[in-house]
Amino acid sequence: MFALLCFVLATLISPFSHSFQFAGRRIQETFPNPSTDNCYYPNNPLYLPWTAQAAPSHVLDTSQNNSYTDQIGIPPEYVAGYRRLRRAPCNFSVSQKMEIDCNGDSRVIFKTNALIIGIGKTTVSSARAGYTQTETYGTPQDAYSGSFLGFIKSLLF
Repeated sequence: MFALLCFVLATLISPFSHSFQFAGRRIQETFPNPSTDNCYYPNNPLYLPWTAQAAPSHVLDTSQNNSYTDQIGIPPEYVAGYRRLRRAPCNFSVSQKMEIDCNGDSRVIFKTNALIIGIGKTTVSSARAGYTQTETYGTPQDAYSGSFLGFIKSLLF
């Protein structure tokens, strides 16, 4: 489950023919570079730094009309936890490379996207390929008292 799950419909278009069908080809997302997490801080008592998780590869079929849905989101416990720790606004970002099988054995990168997931004091957001979705979500950061931080510190020291 995600606090915000942004569904982005992406369409593959051949540079040679707009009628070319990619049906039967496997697409896969990869994250070749480390992600950036400015929500995390050293000795964080709740979470390790965020790392992007690739979705399983997907074979396009004719009914998809060269399109696929890319899902981007963040677990609700991250939103609540970082707000409790007074880390908002903060975000996670990573470079996503989309690959497609060409000849069964070789994959070609057909698109590189910047993915950004944000936690605001009252909102969450997801962005990919120039499309951003923002929603008001969860308990606002200012509603959490400082006692939570004291509680966490007492567990650690």
